[in-house]
Amino acid sequence: MDNLDINTHNHQQTTEALEVALKGLGMRSKAISGNISNINTPNYQRRTVDFEQTLMKQIQSGNKLSDIPMNKTHGAHYSNDVFKISEIKDKMAIETSSEGSFQANGNNVDIDREMIELSKTGLRYKAVSTMAKKNFETMKGIIRGG
Repeated sequence: MDNLDINTHNHQQTTEALEVALKGLGMRSKAISGNISNINTPNYQRRTVDFEQTLMKQIQSGNKLSDIPMNKTHGAHYSNDVFKISEIKDKMAIETSSEGSFQANGNNVDIDREMIELSKTGLRYKAVSTMAKKNFETMKGIIRGG
């Protein structure tokens, strides 16, 4: 693989990871909005979306990128593996929280927690969007030869 092929492949990996992150954060935002809108619904159980751990595990333990083995000299280093982002896309789902009820009507939605989570999710979405933009700007520079 020459440098352009490797850079193109790395760009594709990064693009797919960013796509999954944006999709996951979008799903989380919808789940939180649903929680807020159902705050007074009797026996409603809050919904959550957790994808970060799955994404990180997939990044760290994918299929080989090339036949050239690379030794990890430190536990925090990434290997030269490719991850299957499509597996994460298919596994993301909105899950019902198993936490006990906070309200007398059996509902376990806490508006303060939901508002904090909505703010955090919005900030993360903005950050990942910025990373996606930078990723495409980098690829544009690679294609132009600079």
